[in-house]
Amino acid sequence: MRNIGILFKNYILCGIGNLRRKKARAKTIVGFCLITLIFVANAALFTWMMLNMAKYLAETNTQAGVLVYGLVISLFMSIIFALQKITGGKKANDTELLLSMPFTKVEIMIAKALSRLCFNFLIVIMFFLPSVIAYMVYTPFSIAAFAGCITVMILIPLMAVGLSSLVDYLVTVCFSNSKFGNISKAVMTLIILVGVVFVYEFAIIDPASPLMLKMVSWMITFNPFVMWPLIGGFVAFFVIGNWLNALLLNREGRATQYKSVAISSKTTTPFKSILKNETNRYFNSPTMMLNTLIGPLGMIALTIWLAVDHAQTVLTMVCFAMGLPVEIGYLIIALVFAALTILTYPAAFSISLEGKQLWILRSMPIPAHTILNAKILFNIILVAPISLICSVILQITLQLSAFNFIMLLVIPILANVLISYMGVFINLCFPKLEFESENAVIKQSMSSLIMMLGGMIVIMALIGLTILLIQYISAIFIAIIIIGILTIMLGVAMTLNYTIGQRIFNRL
Repeated sequence: MRNIGILFKNYILCGIGNLRRKKARAKTIVGFCLITLIFVANAALFTWMMLNMAKYLAETNTQAGVLVYGLVISLFMSIIFALQKITGGKKANDTELLLSMPFTKVEIMIAKALSRLCFNFLIVIMFFLPSVIAYMVYTPFSIAAFAGCITVMILIPLMAVGLSSLVDYLVTVCFSNSKFGNISKAVMTLIILVGVVFVYEFAIIDPASPLMLKMVSWMITFNPFVMWPLIGGFVAFFVIGNWLNALLLNREGRATQYKSVAISSKTTTPFKSILKNETNRYFNSPTMMLNTLIGPLGMIALTIWLAVDHAQTVLTMVCFAMGLPVEIGYLIIALVFAALTILTYPAAFSISLEGKQLWILRSMPIPAHTILNAKILFNIILVAPISLICSVILQITLQLSAFNFIMLLVIPILANVLISYMGVFINLCFPKLEFESENAVIKQSMSSLIMMLGGMIVIMALIGLTILLIQYISAIFIAIIIIGILTIMLGVAMTLNYTIGQRIFNRL
């Protein structure tokens, strides 16, 4: 047990991107406290939103609907983060060291599985526990319902970890020895991501979906004919997934890539060269693509759903669940688009990816703001064109008013630009320049965690502000206030980058 405890602590520290050097200890403590504060704030905001929703639904005795929303969101987030944990057979930085030490393979796998369970359990606490609390507040206490909710809270992390291990095994076995192994891994996992997004948006996300209503009914009644086989199935899925993952522990991912280098005589500017380098690095990195493309894919899927359904399901779902007038529905949709832009944040680890070669950029006669601008712009052009196209498609298919079109166009793009600037600044504050694999930077860096959780709290705070203000002012004034808030935050982020950020970069 002692060995498992040591390994578990190691995986947790790696998972939060901890910095172990003495000089970075204070920065590590600050970063960890910031992540904790943002997590608690996210959970508190979501709890408040679920309580308001449950209060409104209780008037029609349909408060069980709040469990549907919590279940849908927590399942979706757990699956997405599970797929982002796919390594494709690449060992972690410390795998060789752990295998050479007096740790058994069983101990290593148990510690790794427990650390992944803890991470996924935090997702459940953030998104499903608030809906359970809201349901219990407005419903007479029932032991069956309480047991069912607790059981589901345990089963979701088991499912997520099992799915991650199973897909990781399949991807590694099928593509690791292929000449185009990395490309094949990226394509397969992207297909899975697209499938998850489309299945959710077209079949599950609707609270009136018969499947979701049955699941919630089984949960609150703790139907033994359903729950016990479900528990057994999920536990077996978790065990099989981790057993397959253990088979990969001694396996090395071998993939050969053929690269041709062409010498060009064209002259270019430093800004264009850095921007091109960022683009090449992104599209040659399956890990980076898999961890950041969910936002654009989600925007495309949501646009298709809205266009096909003429936004009837989404508007009804949002307005009915929260007790909001219909005219506020498109503002909520715009904020959902903004939330999807948060899931695309390569700027949050773009400085760290330079690694030990950062001195090359710093030694060149290139101003710091030029380097930072190139990294910021790449994050913008990765999302902004898709957001623009989606807004235009919705304008054509739904015949939106000028006000609704401006909201759908401006709010997501402002959020995207804000995330790009703040991502670079946070990465400058919490860089991770010493690593053996880009996985450690993309998946296990403090700047990525802060950026993701911080972006969530901004969007949830804006949704909460919308719910509060709709009782007093019209939708158009709320939209103006939200655009104003995002603009002010963007101005602060730009100021930080071009003042403190440049000085930090020059000292790295």
